[in-house]
Amino acid sequence: MSHNLSHGRRRDWFVIVRALNRAGIPTAEVARRVGRDPTTVQGWTEGGEPRESDARIVLALYAKHCPK
Repeated sequence: MSHNLSHGRRRDWFVIVRALNRAGIPTAEVARRVGRDPTTVQGWTEGGEPRESDARIVLALYAKHCPK
């Protein structure tokens, strides 16, 4: 399954987090993995941008659990 992760240079965190949710990783677990509050991760799905270090962790989770 192919996901459009970017709009130009910006990643679509809504798509990424929802794909992780569908793969069995709840938003609270994504937040735990990056050491953030779940409301912070929710903010990314609403247009916010994670720190680069957080983005790398989430993208690694995505690569592992959401194969194309």
